[in-house]
Amino acid sequence: MNSLLTISECNNWILEQCQTILACIEKGDFDVKVLVQKTLDSMILLISSLDISKRDQTALLHKLERYSTFKQNNYTMKLLILNIKEICCQVPHKDEKSYLSVTTSQFLREEERIASLSQDCLVKCHTSFCADQIYENACWFRNYFIGKPYITLIGPVFDDENDLAVISIIKEMRTQKTCFQYRIIVRTSQDSNMCFVVKEIDATELMLQLVSKGQTHTLDLDNETKRSRPLRSFSSALITSISTQNCSQQQETYSTRLMRASLLFLFQDIDFKLFKELTAEMTILSGLEKEILRYDELEIPKCYKFGLITIREGQTTEEEWFANSNLSTTLEKLLNIIGHPVKLKNYTGYAAGLDTKTGESGEVSFVSSWKDYEIMFHVAPLMPSRENDVQQIHRKRYIGNDIVCIIFIEGKNQKFDPSSIRSQFLHVFIIVRVETINRQDVWRVEIVCNRDVKTFPPPIPSPPVFYDEHELRSFLISKLISAENFSLKSEKFALLNNKARLQVFKNLIEIGLRISQVARSFAGHGEERHHNKKYDNYGRGKRPKSVGAQQSSSSLHNSLDTNRNVSMAHQPLMPNIPPVPTVSKSSMLRDLKGLTRKSGKEQNRHSSTSLMNYSKQQQNKFLVQNEAQKKSHLECEMEPHAPTSTSGSKNSVSNIRYKAHNLMSTMMGRRKSRNDA
Repeated sequence: MNSLLTISECNNWILEQCQTILACIEKGDFDVKVLVQKTLDSMILLISSLDISKRDQTALLHKLERYSTFKQNNYTMKLLILNIKEICCQVPHKDEKSYLSVTTSQFLREEERIASLSQDCLVKCHTSFCADQIYENACWFRNYFIGKPYITLIGPVFDDENDLAVISIIKEMRTQKTCFQYRIIVRTSQDSNMCFVVKEIDATELMLQLVSKGQTHTLDLDNETKRSRPLRSFSSALITSISTQNCSQQQETYSTRLMRASLLFLFQDIDFKLFKELTAEMTILSGLEKEILRYDELEIPKCYKFGLITIREGQTTEEEWFANSNLSTTLEKLLNIIGHPVKLKNYTGYAAGLDTKTGESGEVSFVSSWKDYEIMFHVAPLMPSRENDVQQIHRKRYIGNDIVCIIFIEGKNQKFDPSSIRSQFLHVFIIVRVETINRQDVWRVEIVCNRDVKTFPPPIPSPPVFYDEHELRSFLISKLISAENFSLKSEKFALLNNKARLQVFKNLIEIGLRISQVARSFAGHGEERHHNKKYDNYGRGKRPKSVGAQQSSSSLHNSLDTNRNVSMAHQPLMPNIPPVPTVSKSSMLRDLKGLTRKSGKEQNRHSSTSLMNYSKQQQNKFLVQNEAQKKSHLECEMEPHAPTSTSGSKNSVSNIRYKAHNLMSTMMGRRKSRNDA
């Protein structure tokens, strides 16, 4: 029996084993000792789990010990099985009168389970219970991604391109520390978080298959498919060097492509051209990381609040229950087991809505903690009572808005009817009563929950009686937290939570797309061409220049046009013409090359033809201009003691023009010889 069974389930299983063993013995097959021993152990466990007195349990166990030597005698083996069968048929069924609560059409009682563990193991199981086990995927991002180099992808993973998903991928070392793996979180508007783990070898094999088929472009994003062009100016190189580093970028690109391959391993039909990618730094600086963390942990309460009311002898209505004041000795003992008292005035911890300034909610309440979670108890008897208010609205407005409530029964024959409390939020009731067994106070516990709430851990043991206070505390605290978490997953609360999650998810998409656009523009990729009209003049296939490159190119065109007009008129440079900026030969050569570079073949042919025609027209006139400039230069050298500011500026500008024309002629000659060849 691997799972925990109820009393009836265990009893039926033992009866089936007895029938099987007796049938084998009648056929002469006595090789069933292993099955007999297993049946005997289960019978002893069943007797220990019966909700009967210790005296009756001891009597039943002594009855089984008479035939404990069945291994030496086949006859005693048959007697043992018959005795076990007889005890199973006499197992008393729990009477409805012995329960502390009443079941209704809306509220059901949780059945006790037979615990095969010792009491120490049960305590350890209760204390090790973790709220994250309920939402196993909710804390993945906090535990495995925060503070590490992950990437965030935003795009569709299903057929609908408008149904975007927010995906987080990180590469990490496996537990064996011998290989790597990729941890992936997929968030969609329809389902809760989907979490996957992909081995690195699987992603690598998929990438090798794409390489062999020549389909590596399927891993490229939209902005990565554009053909890279040489940089046209120093400003372009400077801007690009800020956002990219060639050596490190290659390794980073390979790593991110493997991350995309791990996602493609899970979703074979996704199109990365529709995705936007953000680095961990961009996600942090934009505040998107906090929003993702908030979205993932939206259904995990950071603090808990539970109600507590007491039912005394003869009370059957909620008005009577909420009217009870003062703490009895047993109730105070229970509260000190599960928590400790605090003064509400100026209390800085989690108050769960209780007044901590004026004392309207009472002077004292009880608090507790579990791991990193704070717990506040709304104890109805400790709240102020108002004699004129029959319904005690002041108390009920706190407890009626709780999800889980402890019902402490002080009467011996009193029962709790969950339908007597009118509340839209209360889904689980934990009933506790003190009993005396062998002059020792023990605690009997029952669980009544709404039928929409699924069975939640830890299971209530059989018999549901706790002798140890530490065991009682560990069970109650774990059960309270688990009850609220599972209630939040019920149909009623799920609808409210889904609306809140959908709104937060839309906010994630908006922030991610906006930051992706800003980061793309900052990195020098520019806006999309169809979104910006000023790039339409460049024609198809042309990459727009940066602002610095455009200014440098326009100034160079203006200077060349001025030189052409002056040389054609055979006139010296006029003083009112602005001087050419002082630049180095390497920068001027680069700008001249950028001036003649075109993207298409027809444009290259048209550019080279126009420049060659212009050079032929200027070759004859250029010699005349050179002679005139040489004569002017010699005249300035012959009169060194009478320089003027006007002649000095003319000489410096003419020298620069002279060098520029020589450089232009040399380049045109090279291009002509290259075209002729």
